[in-house]
Amino acid sequence: MIGGTNQENINLVGDGDVVGRDKKEIHYHYGTSNNTKLKVLFDSLYNEVQKDEKLKNICEELTRYLTDKDTIGLEKKLQDGGYGSDYILDAIEQKEIFAKKLYRFQEYESAQYIYVELLALIKTNFQDFIYPLIQSESDKVTISHAIREHIINPIIRTLSLEGAQDTVLNLNAEEVRGMLYYLTGRCHIKWTYDSI
Repeated sequence: MIGGTNQENINLVGDGDVVGRDKKEIHYHYGTSNNTKLKVLFDSLYNEVQKDEKLKNICEELTRYLTDKDTIGLEKKLQDGGYGSDYILDAIEQKEIFAKKLYRFQEYESAQYIYVELLALIKTNFQDFIYPLIQSESDKVTISHAIREHIINPIIRTLSLEGAQDTVLNLNAEEVRGMLYYLTGRCHIKWTYDSI
C-alpha cells in the first residue's frame, strides 16, 4: 500500500493512466498565445457591436487623445513644418476619414481601447523615430520614409496579425496615416523643432 492507495489490482496494459492519488492535467504550450491584447479587444468589439452594447462615457485614456492641447490646427502645423498644399490637403482628408470612424465607434468600450493602443503607438514611435529627424532638419523624403517604416508598416502588420478577423473597424494604411494627422491636429505631435 502506497500513500493509502491499494495497488494490487492495477492493469498496467492499455492507454489509461495509473494514478495513486489525485490526477492533475498537465498542458504544454509551445510558442506564443494567439490571444494578444489587441486580438482580445477585436473579438470583444465584434461581440459588443453584435449586441449593440454602447457606453455613454469615453475612457480617460482615449479622452487624452481627443483633447486639443492648443488651438493651432493641422494645416498650420504642417505649413510650419514646410509641407506644401497638396500634402496638407491629403493630410486633412486622411485625418477626417479616421476621425469619422473614431467617432462612429467610440461608444464601444473595446474600440476605445483599440484606438488608445494604436494612438499611443503612433505617438511614441513618432517621438522616438520621426521627431529626431525633424530636429536634425532631415529632408521630407527621409521623414516620409521613416513614417512609413516606423509608424504605418508596424501598425498594419499588427492589424494584419492581431486584427485578422476584424470585420468592424477594418483599419487600413490611409486611416493609420489619418491617426498621425489626427494627433497632429490635436497637438500631440509636433512637426517643427523649437530650439529655444
